[in-house]
Amino acid sequence: MAIHTALKLHTSVDTFTLEPVHSDGSAASENVVIQRSTGEARLNSPATKISSDQEAMNIYGVIGFIRLLAGEYMVVITERTKLGRIGEHEIYKVKDYKVLPLSRNNHALTEAQVGEEASYLSLLHAHLQSAQLHFSYGYEVTHTLQRQSELKDNTQSIWERADERFFWNRRLQTKFIEHSINNKAEDLSNFILPIINGFAEIKTTEINKKPFTFALISRRSRHRAGTRYFSRGVDAQGNVSNFNETEQIVIADADLDGTASTLPGGQIFLSHVQTRGSIPIYWTQINNIKYTPKLQIFENPETENSFRKHFEIQKSFYGPQLVINLINKKGYEGPMGVAFQKHIDVLNDPDIKYHHFDFHHECSKMKWHRVSLLLEHFQEELNAQGYFKAEIGRDGLEKVSQKQSSVVRTNCMDCLDRTNVVQSVVSRWVLNRQLREIGILGADEQFEKFQHVELMFRNVWADNADVVSCAYSGTGALKTDFTR
Repeated sequence: MAIHTALKLHTSVDTFTLEPVHSDGSAASENVVIQRSTGEARLNSPATKISSDQEAMNIYGVIGFIRLLAGEYMVVITERTKLGRIGEHEIYKVKDYKVLPLSRNNHALTEAQVGEEASYLSLLHAHLQSAQLHFSYGYEVTHTLQRQSELKDNTQSIWERADERFFWNRRLQTKFIEHSINNKAEDLSNFILPIINGFAEIKTTEINKKPFTFALISRRSRHRAGTRYFSRGVDAQGNVSNFNETEQIVIADADLDGTASTLPGGQIFLSHVQTRGSIPIYWTQINNIKYTPKLQIFENPETENSFRKHFEIQKSFYGPQLVINLINKKGYEGPMGVAFQKHIDVLNDPDIKYHHFDFHHECSKMKWHRVSLLLEHFQEELNAQGYFKAEIGRDGLEKVSQKQSSVVRTNCMDCLDRTNVVQSVVSRWVLNRQLREIGILGADEQFEKFQHVELMFRNVWADNADVVSCAYSGTGALKTDFTR
């Protein structure tokens, strides 16, 4: 079941009508009519004729519906930017949007409520303008390549298969989702567009006259979302603040290394995933007029249970955890490190390898090269971890030859600056390994010696740092001078 790639939104006094627009010019076989007075949505199949006097607008998807004091609003995508392709699918970024009220009057609101409504709408616009929202009509943006491969025999629609952690607009899509569940004959799945909030960049480049695509995608979890200082630590369900999954992807022709391809004319897809997230205990930083807010670690009886839940969830998605804690061992951050270590010891899980690397101490006075000590510490585990590798032929047949078996989970206090530096160092090591394996690099070569690729890698990872940081802190990342 394919999501409609373009829609004509017809507006009348009583209804909004979503009519699919087909690239071949063929007539729409279905449309959705939304009653503005009640918010009720109905699927018309085949599509009913639309009155020519209705106001029409081209849109590229429905983000969803939100109810405020004056009633419901529909949020639609009015402009999109194409970032590039992954395989056969285009990846887009939301460039512009509209928030359209279903109700045409605010007569039921008091004067105070009118002011409140304006404030809520202002917050909604601020989020939509600042968030980096990405989507695709065919590529499953909420999933890594490895999860997509594991789901390839799943016949559900894209929204049903979506990873609900990263389906950023899932709550806003409740109207269409519930209608599809409760009315099997009126399935609106073709109109339900999963969107991720995070970072996505796709670049094409070459080494040794061998072209390949490099992509980096960071998906921000919708659970325990919030901004720095206001959202910290873990909740009772095991969700942590500022949790992001970052996937580095390489796509190349399958016969680059000169060997006979098992799937002629196909492509090789390589993927490596890392995660970041707040320290999974109950803690906060209390805002005051001082430069550094006061740190408070709560003696919550639920901490042990929440800590365990967090890592159970992580292991269910990613397997064994290589946990890198980058906070300072002394001073202000010291108690956090002690608490993290204590709960790791209590959990005593053989599938969790914990390492406390005092980033500021180890890398003081610009000794950035010492981050490589982390690679040495986890050398055996990183070699065993591997990465996802699959070959996909022109006919869509897929042959998976490798899977990633564990994940590096990195944190500092905010999971922003130090975290991004270390993640980029891990990904640098992995990328060299991948490019050698598929024959783009020679056995003793490194991509760093190819200046255009080195510059691309640095800038993409620095851009990733800024986007993830802006979502959580409102400002770009520090330490991007090193990353760039």
